[in-house]
Amino acid sequence: MTAGRAAMKVLLCTSQDISRKLVESFHRKKGIELVVATQVTPRDRIYGYESAVDYCAKNKIPCLQPKRIDAEFIEKARAFSPDIIVAAYFPQIFPKALLSIPRLGAVNVHPGNLPLYRGTFAIPWQILNGEKELTTTLHYIDAGIDSGDIIAQKKAPIPPNITGFDLYKKAMHLSADLVIESFDALVAGSLKRRPQSGYGSYYNSLEPHYPIDWNQPRETIQRQVRVHAKPYLPAFTYLFNRCVYVNKVSFLDAPNDSAHGAGLIAKVFPDKRFAVACADGWLRVDEYEVSPKLSDSEIPLHLAEGVRLG
Repeated sequence: MTAGRAAMKVLLCTSQDISRKLVESFHRKKGIELVVATQVTPRDRIYGYESAVDYCAKNKIPCLQPKRIDAEFIEKARAFSPDIIVAAYFPQIFPKALLSIPRLGAVNVHPGNLPLYRGTFAIPWQILNGEKELTTTLHYIDAGIDSGDIIAQKKAPIPPNITGFDLYKKAMHLSADLVIESFDALVAGSLKRRPQSGYGSYYNSLEPHYPIDWNQPRETIQRQVRVHAKPYLPAFTYLFNRCVYVNKVSFLDAPNDSAHGAGLIAKVFPDKRFAVACADGWLRVDEYEVSPKLSDSEIPLHLAEGVRLG
C-alpha cells in the first residue's frame, strides 16, 4: 500500500486448512486491517485441518465465529466497513445485505474450472470424471452459487493415484496461493473480470457409502476407491459374511482368458494382496481391512482364487 493511505480493510471469511495460510499471509501484509470470520467443526478435528482461531488469538486479530450469516453478523461486518470481502472455503451463502457492504465487492476462491464444477463436491467429481488438471478460480460473488465474474485462475496437474482427501488439501493450498498472488492487482483494479460463459456444471452431492460394483471398468472402480480412501469411509465389498473396506487398488496385467468373471478373486499373493476380475481386466487390492477380522484359519478359505466378492 502507498505510504500515507488508510489501511485496506479486509474481511476474510475462511475455514479449514486454507484459513491458517490465508490469515497468516494477510496478517503479515503491510497496509492491511484484518477481521477474520471462521468456523471450526468436529470434521476439522477429525481430518486434522488447522484452525485460524489460535493464530488470531495469539496475534490479537479480531476473529468472529458465526454459526450462520445472520443479522448480527451483518451488523458487525457493517460496523467494520471492509473495503473487500475475501471468502475461501467458507460454508455459507452470502446474502445481498452483506454483499452490498464492501466498496470493492466480495470475492471467493473455488476449486473448479468455472463455470464447470460449481458446487460443494467439485474435487471428488474431478477424480471420478478423470480430469488430468485441477483449476482453482478466483471470482466475484453474486446472487448465484459460484456464478460470478472470473478474476483469475491457477492450474496444477492431478496425479494419477492421488486420493480425494489429498487432492482436496492440494486444492486448498493452490487456492490460497491464487488469492495471495492476485490480491494486490485485484484491489488495484488491474485484473480484468470476465463473465462466466458456456456450459456449466454443478456437483452438490456424493454417495458417502460406496459399494464396489466389480462389473464396472477397472478405471472407474479405481477412481471411486481413490475418492473414498481414508481418512474418509473407504469403498467396500463383501466377502462371504465379511465386509471388506478397500483403501487402495492398482492396475494389474491379466492373462487373456474368460475363466474369471467380474467380482471373482483371480489371484492371491503371498502378502495377502489379491487380484479381482473387473469388466475389462484385473485390479489388485493393495490396502484393505476385513470386518470382522479373519482368523488365521479363515484366511485361506476366504482369500482364495474363485471366491466371489460383492
